[in-house]
Amino acid sequence: MKWSDRIRINALGLYGLCLFFLPYTKLGIPLGLFKFILSDFFLLLSVAVVLICRLRNGDWRMPGRLTGVVVFFGLLFAVLLSTISVAVDYFRFFASVLPWVYIALFLLLSALLYQRHQAKFIRIVFLFSAASLVVSTIPLYLNFLLGISFPGMFDWIRYTFMTGNPNQYAAYLLTTTFVLLLIIERFYPQRRWWSYTLLALVTLPAFGTGSQTAFVIMLALIANYFFYRFLFLRWWKKALIVAPAILALLYLSANYQQILLSMEHIGGVRRAAKILSLILEGDPSQSESNIDVRVTQLEDAAEIFPEHPILGVGLANFKAYHKRHELHNTFGAILIEAGLIGFISLLLFFGAIGWQIVSAGESWPMRLFVLGNYLLFMVMNLTHLYLRERWSWVFLLVTLFSLFYKKR
Repeated sequence: MKWSDRIRINALGLYGLCLFFLPYTKLGIPLGLFKFILSDFFLLLSVAVVLICRLRNGDWRMPGRLTGVVVFFGLLFAVLLSTISVAVDYFRFFASVLPWVYIALFLLLSALLYQRHQAKFIRIVFLFSAASLVVSTIPLYLNFLLGISFPGMFDWIRYTFMTGNPNQYAAYLLTTTFVLLLIIERFYPQRRWWSYTLLALVTLPAFGTGSQTAFVIMLALIANYFFYRFLFLRWWKKALIVAPAILALLYLSANYQQILLSMEHIGGVRRAAKILSLILEGDPSQSESNIDVRVTQLEDAAEIFPEHPILGVGLANFKAYHKRHELHNTFGAILIEAGLIGFISLLLFFGAIGWQIVSAGESWPMRLFVLGNYLLFMVMNLTHLYLRERWSWVFLLVTLFSLFYKKR
């Protein structure tokens, strides 16, 4: 085997380890406002290996259909960097640039590896992401079934595994599930039971994080997947399914409180499911604190925006004006911290990804399914700052690569 072939294989293996260690943020070394984790270490190794190989053979090609996404990401990144001119807290600014540097490296590495390997790249993503997800759910099931306690993996009653907080773990679970479902349906349709097993595996941990956003998105993801499968059924099978499905939904909506009581010892589930009081009963009392915090954040942002409409207040500098909290809304944060220029750049970037999904040469049910998951990701970003998280970019890029790939 040529040395260059060994290098390429090693780069893929290192990339896989980068994906496997994504949720282990508690094991990281503090670096400013964030942490340098094992995933970052393997990313840098993989980048170094790929750059050595590409410098030798001069092959820097990337997937042609990724051009628009890369251009608009570059525009967004440039605008975020330019906000240093209006920042007042330089430490927070430079510390918040680090995740975007990671994202740029991850985008470059993923595109180069996919262009060279394609099918093998997809398999590596699937194997290492699936292994990581399964390992991350085991402690919760051992706690749930056997009462075994795992110190450090719960934040009070909320399951976190080895991530920094339960909301991060919820986002990791959801975005990884998006990726794995797409790969199974796109490349392993004959093993569809993997999809059902995956959904059964991740539902309890997603609820166990106590995240009300994750609770709603997980239910919507399940509904989106089964609607996708429903579209392929013959008309008489659809007729047989509709009536029982409606009855089941009516039963669950009428008896959800009793069902939750049966899971009382999983405190995170009960916390997450309190959002149902708002959705089904119009009673915000159970979720009032979360709603109030986000409303307050938006009110504070609305006061600041007229004073800094073009370039905003600077990346991560919202807290310099309102020290109580960050703005837990990706769209709002970019608008306030990077102004209208940054917000338009963000919309162009998201629009470029959406266009690639819609225009993919796939069946319309597949495109509808992927677009549904993409929109759920957008909704997640209305209540949290998820765009700077590592796993969000795995979801965005692997989704595109899975659609770009033409099976032979």
